[in-house]
Amino acid sequence: MTRSLRIATRLFFALTFILTAPSVSAEDLSPAFKALLAGNVAAHVADFSTTLYALQQPGLREGNPVMGWAGDRPVTMSAAKAGMVAVSSWGKVEVYKRRPKLAWVWLVAETSLIAWVATNNYRLSTSGGGR
Repeated sequence: MTRSLRIATRLFFALTFILTAPSVSAEDLSPAFKALLAGNVAAHVADFSTTLYALQQPGLREGNPVMGWAGDRPVTMSAAKAGMVAVSSWGKVEVYKRRPKLAWVWLVAETSLIAWVATNNYRLSTSGGGR
């Protein structure tokens, strides 16, 4: 792992933790929802880390059009991704307060998708998928 990759990953983790901490501490959330929300953030951290690692491999590029513009700027990508995760986490908490079942479905679906993306990133980067 290169120095810039380690720095960007740590920055992303720190920003995400700082930005999502107020949302996660809401008293009206069930412990299970809080745990899954933390798992969602962990899946995003895994996605971010594996994306940065994959982008270092020849022939691989960012496939997400939302983040594609920042593919060659890891620190910018970390700040943008952390902001999106924070806003998304806040949104899930707000939805949970009004429609808990919908928030659960959203959270489970997104966490599953992001975990799959992280796994796919890792598979591509270790198998030479871009060559």
